[in-house]
Amino acid sequence: MTRAPITVNVTRGPAVESEHAVDAVLMDGRGGIVRAWGDTERVFYPRSSVKLIQALPVIESGAADAFGFDDEALALACASHDGTCEHERVAAGMLRAAGVSQEAYECGPQTPAAPSDRAAFLQAGREPLKIINGCSGKHAGMMGCAVHAGHPVSGYSQPEHPHQVRIAQIFTELSGAAHNGHNCAIDGCAVPTYAIPLSALARSFAVLSDGSAISADRKAAADRLMAACFKHPEMVAGERRVDTILMRALPGRAFAKTGAEGVCIAVFPELGMALALKNRDGARRAAWASLAAIVRDTLAIEPGAVPELDTLAGPPITNTNKTAVGQIQVIL
Repeated sequence: MTRAPITVNVTRGPAVESEHAVDAVLMDGRGGIVRAWGDTERVFYPRSSVKLIQALPVIESGAADAFGFDDEALALACASHDGTCEHERVAAGMLRAAGVSQEAYECGPQTPAAPSDRAAFLQAGREPLKIINGCSGKHAGMMGCAVHAGHPVSGYSQPEHPHQVRIAQIFTELSGAAHNGHNCAIDGCAVPTYAIPLSALARSFAVLSDGSAISADRKAAADRLMAACFKHPEMVAGERRVDTILMRALPGRAFAKTGAEGVCIAVFPELGMALALKNRDGARRAAWASLAAIVRDTLAIEPGAVPELDTLAGPPITNTNKTAVGQIQVIL
């Protein structure tokens, strides 16, 4: 069955200036499609949208309890963060607990993402650091797992490392799609990323949300990670990022995580469902607005009931005077 993708129009004055097409699928824990837009079998790289799944071994291996990772640390293990002082503080604590130095990081050095934080960082004479990398919490969790399992820390980011092999196995189990050398590429932070269908990405998180098709231990691990993210949404992204804003506005109702190139997922614990979407042209503005619009629609939230959702689903286009001159409009 051919379905129309979500249309996201970007207006300026009375005219549509740009148009995006977004593929999306909402799925239940049995693999049933609840609602779909566009090509649900489109193959792409989920990128950072899958960080919660990459963090499952942190709980399942016993590393989190062995090293005393608290909820802030667990949320940071699922994060694509802005590199603030607080993000750096939590990542440093994870490394200390696992007995690993910052030099062991295999992601690249970065400066803070927010312009004001970056300016203060550079004004203080600091150089780009790996611990500031938006994926530093995920990498700290991976190194902690390697230490706890007695595996070498060096090379922990490589596809053949035992920890990455375990993550690929978990991905395959949850999604039903193979994760191997045939569909493996390297993500921006140097760890593997695997090209899979949109439906497989949605299935992965729907299975975790529903829980009936997985072990009690895995369900508990996923719930613990999501609870940590709901408790500390600022650790997962940043104050102006859709992940943080959504989870703060809808605690316990909608877990959200974005990835590069216009990828987003959302998990609805009370419904046992999950959403995956991909903007075909990779722009995050259409992906973020579509995510908010579908979350509002799925949870039957009336316009105005959660103002943050209204702003995210239809953000204004502003000029340099901060005057609204247009709007992003999502057509489901």
